[in-house]
Amino acid sequence: MDQKAQASTEYLVILAVVIVVAVVVAGLMGGFIKFGGQTSDKSSKIYWQNSEIGLLDWLMSSTGEDTLVIRNNQQYQVEITNITVNGVSPANVSAIIGTGDRKTVKAEWSDCTKDASYAYTVTFQYDNTEFNVTGKSFTGSDKIIGACQ
Repeated sequence: MDQKAQASTEYLVILAVVIVVAVVVAGLMGGFIKFGGQTSDKSSKIYWQNSEIGLLDWLMSSTGEDTLVIRNNQQYQVEITNITVNGVSPANVSAIIGTGDRKTVKAEWSDCTKDASYAYTVTFQYDNTEFNVTGKSFTGSDKIIGACQ
């Protein structure tokens, strides 16, 4: 009879340890993985910083002057001939950017309301000026995410 009681007690202790470990692991994972919009915003920034044509930062403004900070992540100089944000392509948006260089471009891409959140698709049309390859296009698989300023 004593051995059955001991086995039951050991089982309950092991079960309690497993539950405590699971709660601790879940708590740690919750600290690293944020659920909701904050994760999307951070993952969007990480994606765009490392994409073909990188975006280091962006600001969509209710006043009409939106800003993109672009970095050329290619192994050759590019000439950006057009930038489309959320289907809007302002005229005269262009930039020549060397490998690893950055350029700030301002235009009116959004018609957002102050403090309203947005998630916009971005497409770059560009030419490889080093090898004279024209008409290239890159559309990010992640959207740029933020709140309108």
